[in-house]
Amino acid sequence: MNDASRRIAMEQSDAVKYLTRIGVEWPQWPSVDALFEIQRAHVERIPYETLDGYLDDDQVVSMKPAYSVAKVLNGRGGYCFQTNVTLGMLLRALGYEAEFHWGEVRFTPEEDAADSEVLSGGHLALTVRAEGETWLLDTGMGDAIYEPLPLREGRYQQAPFELELERWRGAPDGWRFRNDPAGSFVSMVFTTRPSPLDVFEPVLAGLARSSRFSRTLTVQRRHRTGADVLRGRVLTHVDETGRTRKIIKSQEDWFECLTGLFGIRLPRMTAAQREAMWQKALPKGRRSPVAAGLADSV
Repeated sequence: MNDASRRIAMEQSDAVKYLTRIGVEWPQWPSVDALFEIQRAHVERIPYETLDGYLDDDQVVSMKPAYSVAKVLNGRGGYCFQTNVTLGMLLRALGYEAEFHWGEVRFTPEEDAADSEVLSGGHLALTVRAEGETWLLDTGMGDAIYEPLPLREGRYQQAPFELELERWRGAPDGWRFRNDPAGSFVSMVFTTRPSPLDVFEPVLAGLARSSRFSRTLTVQRRHRTGADVLRGRVLTHVDETGRTRKIIKSQEDWFECLTGLFGIRLPRMTAAQREAMWQKALPKGRRSPVAAGLADSV
C-alpha cells in the first residue's frame, strides 16, 4: 500500500461523532478490549445495507473516504467497501494499525472450492494490530462476525454461530474465513497484503449495478444473540432457537423496520418516493412478494 493510503484516517471531530453514533466512549489507549467494544457496537448499530440504488436510481455509489464517512455519520450503513473503510479510518484515528485487503465472498461450495482462482476484489477485508496480535474485523459481511477474530487458524464460537479461520492455498499470504452453515454465504478469502483503496472503486461500481447486490434490497445487522436480515420484503431473525421469517405486508411496517430495527436514518421523502421505494423492494423479475421474499431469504 502506498504511503497516502496508509495515512487515510478520520478527522478527530468525525471520530467523536462516529463513536457517539455507536455509543462508545473514546478509549484511553488502543487496547484489545476497546477493539472488541467498537466492533460489537458497530455491527449492532450500523447495518450492512444496499439502499443506494433504491433511494436514487442515478446515485453514484462510491467508497471514497469522505463519501463513506459522511454516509455513516448521516445515519446510514453501506457495503463492506464503505463500512469497513470507515471503521478502519476510525481505528487509525484512535491509534490502531489498520490495513485494507483484497478479498472475495464466496456464496456456494463450488465457489469456495476454487482455491487457485484469482480473487475478484468483491470484498474489502480489514485487519487491525492491537497488543501485539493481528485481528480480523468486519462490518460488511452482515450476519457473520460479531467480535474480532485473531488471525490464527481455529474455530471460534460467536453465539449462535461457529466460525473458522484457516490458511488459504490460493495465495502465499491467503486466509479463508468460513461462515456458519446458517449464514448467508459460505466463506470469504483474502490476502494479507495491504491494498490501496482506489483499486476497489471499479469493483464496487460493477457490484452495485449488475450483480446479486442490485437484484434484491438487503439490510443485515449482527447482534449479541444472532442476526437480523431483510431481503426485499422478508425479515429473517436468527438466534440460538433457530430461524424465523416474517413477510412485511405494509409499506408503513417496512419503513418502520428500516428506521427502527436497523436504525437507518432515511432522507426526507415524498409519498410518491416512498411508494416507489416500496415497490422496488420487490426482487427484480418476481411478481409475488411472498414467493420472492421466501426464495431470496433462504
